[in-house]
Amino acid sequence: MKKVLVLMTADVRICDCVEENIKNNNFEVVLLANTSFKYKNIKDRLINFYKKIVEKDKSYKRQLIRAYEENQNLFFLNQQQTIFDYTLVIRPDKFSLKVLEAVKIKSKKMVAYQWDGLSRFPEVTETIDFFDEFYVFDKNDIESNSKKLSYTTNFYFDCYNNLFKNEIKYDVYFIGSYDSRTQDLIRMCVELESMGLKINVLLATSPKKHLKKYKFITFLKKSLTYYENLEILSQSKIIIDLAHKELHTGLSFRAFESVGYNKKMITTNKTVKTMDFYNPQNIFVFDDDRTDLIEFVKSEYISIPETIKNKYSFSNWFNYMFKIEPFENINND
Repeated sequence: MKKVLVLMTADVRICDCVEENIKNNNFEVVLLANTSFKYKNIKDRLINFYKKIVEKDKSYKRQLIRAYEENQNLFFLNQQQTIFDYTLVIRPDKFSLKVLEAVKIKSKKMVAYQWDGLSRFPEVTETIDFFDEFYVFDKNDIESNSKKLSYTTNFYFDCYNNLFKNEIKYDVYFIGSYDSRTQDLIRMCVELESMGLKINVLLATSPKKHLKKYKFITFLKKSLTYYENLEILSQSKIIIDLAHKELHTGLSFRAFESVGYNKKMITTNKTVKTMDFYNPQNIFVFDDDRTDLIEFVKSEYISIPETIKNKYSFSNWFNYMFKIEPFENINND
């Protein structure tokens, strides 16, 4: 059985879904996800307190976290008495160069995926040369970077297809953080609510006074795991997607959840119109012209050809990244 090493963040435990989908395809998987930071001693805690409160400097704790994670990761890697056939690193900027160097020694083929814009984390460019292939999800990053990069998209987890037989409870679903896109979200939801739709918005933030009047919002005290999100998504007809317009043009996971799980989507990301799965009856681009929104909401979902659905599955995505036959080419150029 081929062995796979996965390095990625532990945020919302999406790493568990990656591990499960790879195992589902008959690979042996070792997962390295950064553990929660702990102060080594009271001295470090007091120094950080002083710098943060008195000197208004928050960098000290970040330095401690990086050092802690590096030591933990190197210790973990030293315990691995094997050479991995495939190593996948998601968000390589989260791992030190020393860790990536140690990983490379234990890997036959090493591939990276940066699922956030390079401009947001420019330090990631220092890691590119460690990898046999380095993939980004925003084509603009390829054009703006002198080093060799490859393009791919995000994906949906095909190992959870059976989950999407649940009873529908909500017309519209959104989960996300409170940020500059929230104004677009409220504008969208108020319009949808006026159509009599049952809306479920989960915001990962403390309650905001100016948002409490919107009964469709639930303020999350702690983040849901990615799988818990999928459970709610499976009970929803339409998902909302909000683009990070100032950060990147790449398509979020929402777009591919829409494809894989047969969900309609309302989005502010116009890039979706260039995709082979785009159908205006399934995907509505929310902009200044919304004359067809009511018709969109009332219309039925139109099934996508299985070949296109499979193309954006995690299973095909993994094979495409490592060129494991058979796979469908995701780069549509």
